[in-house]
Amino acid sequence: MEIKVNFLNQADLEKVDPIVFRYELKKVFDASIPWENPQYDAAFQDHYLEQAKSAVLIRDENNEPIALSICFFETLNEKKILYIAGIWVDTRFKSQGIGKVIISTLIDCSINELDTEDTNNIYIALRTQNAQIYEYFNRHYDLYPHWTKKPGEDVVAVASLVHKNYSSNKIYETESLIIRGAYPQGIIVGHVHLSRDKNIGSFISDKLNILNGDCYVLVMKYNTKK
Repeated sequence: MEIKVNFLNQADLEKVDPIVFRYELKKVFDASIPWENPQYDAAFQDHYLEQAKSAVLIRDENNEPIALSICFFETLNEKKILYIAGIWVDTRFKSQGIGKVIISTLIDCSINELDTEDTNNIYIALRTQNAQIYEYFNRHYDLYPHWTKKPGEDVVAVASLVHKNYSSNKIYETESLIIRGAYPQGIIVGHVHLSRDKNIGSFISDKLNILNGDCYVLVMKYNTKK
C-alpha cells in the first residue's frame, strides 16, 4: 500500500482549517478503536489543535487520513521535552509498519523544531498502557521505567512533570512512574495489546491494572536512540 507522510510544524498547524483538523482527527481516532459508538468529550479535538506544536498525518492512496500523532513541547529547567500526546492508527492498517513510521517521523522532525542545539537535554515522554508501544520504545531507546534498572533523577523529574501537567488529579507513584486510573474508560483503545517479549508483557500486566485505566509514564533521552 502506498502512503503519504505529512509532518506539520507549529506554523503549518496555525494554517490548518480547524474544521478539517477536527474532522480528520476524529475520523482517525474513531477508526483506531474497536468500539461501535465511542464516547468521549469532543473538546479534545480543540485541545489538541490549541496545544500541538507538531503533528504527523498519514494518508492512504485515496488521500484519506489513516494515522495521526501529535506532539506538545514542555520545558523543565534546561530540559526540552517532546510529549507525545497521542498515537492513532486505523485498525484496518495495523501491523503494517505504519505505527513505526508515524512515531519515528514525529520524533525526528520535531527535534528540529525545538529551540535548542543541546541534544543531551532532549527527552521524549508519553503515557501508555500499550505493551506494543512500550516494546517499540524499549527496542529503540534507553527507556524508563524498566524491570532491570532504576530511573535517574532527571527521568523522575520529567515523568513527574508529565503527571502534573496531564494527570494531576490522578494518583501517581513516583518510583514506579505509574499513574493510577489515568484513563476513565479503562482500556483506552478498547482492547489489550500483547507484547512478543514476555518480560514486557509481565511488566505491563503485573504492574498495571489496565481495566482500571492505569498507565506508565514512559521517558527516554533522545540521545540514547539505538
